[in-house]
Amino acid sequence: MRESFDDVEINPACPKCGQGHRKTVRWLREEGSFNCIICGTRISIEDAPIRSALRNIEQVREELIRVLEQDA
Repeated sequence: MRESFDDVEINPACPKCGQGHRKTVRWLREEGSFNCIICGTRISIEDAPIRSALRNIEQVREELIRVLEQDA
């Protein structure tokens, strides 16, 4: 199940210039941070909006697992 959510794309925006960056959950977990392609600002998964999006994806995954297990 985790694999399917690892391929979900999110679009974290640079906190300095607002440029979006399409990244998969897997890529963000593995890399941890990246530089903005426009202004070079370092963006980390520890930044609040990205961390929040990853946490939301994980909560949805856990809820889906619970629902599927109840139906089994």
